[in-house]
Amino acid sequence: MLIARTLYVVVTLTAGAALVAGCSGGGGSSSPITGIPPFGTQASTLTRTTESLKNPSFQVIYNFQGYKDGASPQSTLIYTNGKFYGTTYGLKPNGQGTCGTVFSLTPNANFTAFTETVLHSFTGKNGDGCHPKGGVIAAGSNIYGATFVGGTSGAGTVFSIPMTGGPEQVLYSFGTGSTDAIGPNGPLLNVGSNLYGVTVGGGAANDGAVYSVSLTGGSDTVLYSFQGQPDGLSPIGGLINVGSNVYGVTSQGGTMDLGTVFSVPLAGGQDTVLSSFTTIALPFAGLTNVGSNLYGTTLRAVYSVPLTGGPAVILHQFTEGLDGDAAESPLTLIGNDLYGTTVAGGAVNGRPSGFGTVYKVPIAGGSDKLLYSFVRGEPYYPIGGVIDVNGSLYGTLSRGGPNYTGAVFKL
Repeated sequence: MLIARTLYVVVTLTAGAALVAGCSGGGGSSSPITGIPPFGTQASTLTRTTESLKNPSFQVIYNFQGYKDGASPQSTLIYTNGKFYGTTYGLKPNGQGTCGTVFSLTPNANFTAFTETVLHSFTGKNGDGCHPKGGVIAAGSNIYGATFVGGTSGAGTVFSIPMTGGPEQVLYSFGTGSTDAIGPNGPLLNVGSNLYGVTVGGGAANDGAVYSVSLTGGSDTVLYSFQGQPDGLSPIGGLINVGSNVYGVTSQGGTMDLGTVFSVPLAGGQDTVLSSFTTIALPFAGLTNVGSNLYGTTLRAVYSVPLTGGPAVILHQFTEGLDGDAAESPLTLIGNDLYGTTVAGGAVNGRPSGFGTVYKVPIAGGSDKLLYSFVRGEPYYPIGGVIDVNGSLYGTLSRGGPNYTGAVFKL
């Protein structure tokens, strides 16, 4: 059984079979990894001190409303052409609004008010996808993304939507053959006329795959099928492009079954395991390239690996949850620091808060600096990363708020 983190999905992957997925809506089960409680739980608000790039005040700029406009945003936002774009994962696998949405947020001139627009509500029916996992990217006049399940075979889709709104186009439905990729997980990557991504299952060994799909749609190309140990297993978190290769991580596999960092040629072929984790474990986010190094997170560490391969260097180890725990977001380079979020951990006035953090770590390594610790009584549990727009950080929170269905924040 492979565990695929999607707040929260446990999926048994069988080659050629459809995925059956769910997430913890009201009364749902806790996370098998971090023990995050179901939707609809609150506690008292605590005071805290914060630091930000520009504005020292935490602000919720939009609260999601569940069935009306989506629930549980779990991915990193993008900002392009004067708007923010993102996805919500959704509550249940059936019904209007519960399979997730693609949305935009339009700020006013001073970025003090934001208007939300639902660009598409997934249904999981009639070939449509369900549960967009990795957010969206922009290419030309469209935004592109992938759904974890849904489509004609129930194994996920790649889709496009005009930035200005309009009909969704399903570019590809996964699971068309016994060795096809299954369960796209993470953001897409655009290089030239193709989209690249990873799936947690499928491929020749049913251990996950790297794939490409044309921007205009058509069949996918499985560029590499993972083989388990000592190769990787269950790639997650998307890909980045450096030179003629794509780079990513697997959440399992490698010499000690703790995950790997890998590269695969853009044209396809054998992967190269650049690093097998031995002292840190469970990467759930994609990589960031700075110079000759790759940077990423595991559940309890920030690390770097040379582009040419080698042991992972631990830049920061999260300790006892007070400075953050369960780092599942990609890192964003701002100046000489790497910014990210943790789903759990954090401290308020020296006391554990446990509902996630925003932090930064020097690119050279060292202690992290907490920028914010989330508490119940406000939206909480960030899974996606943060982006810098005009000197402020923006991100999503998967839980809490007046409808207990998550929010978008500014810091």
